[in-house]
Amino acid sequence: MAVKLKGKITLVTGADRGIGRGIVEVFAEEGADVAVNYIEEPEKAEAVAQWVREKGRRSIIVKGDVSRRADVEAMIDKVWNWFNSSGQGSPWTYALRSREAGH
Repeated sequence: MAVKLKGKITLVTGADRGIGRGIVEVFAEEGADVAVNYIEEPEKAEAVAQWVREKGRRSIIVKGDVSRRADVEAMIDKVWNWFNSSGQGSPWTYALRSREAGH
């Protein structure tokens, strides 16, 4: 498999289950480091992040509701600071998947 996202950082919302988890899996398999967003179930998000780490990628979990601007800003700040603290300032791909239909 080609590694199209090597060196990229992604933030996937709703990533603790369903389609969001599927997106995380594809991004990690393609070489991306992944921030796993959740709203209420950190243990599920951590299981997804651990799966990413087992693939040799970096991963963190970030709590936040994409319908709240302050949450989105906090998620982006956390992701930016965490992934760049290693000194490997990678460009990142921002992928949102809203749980609300039509978003």
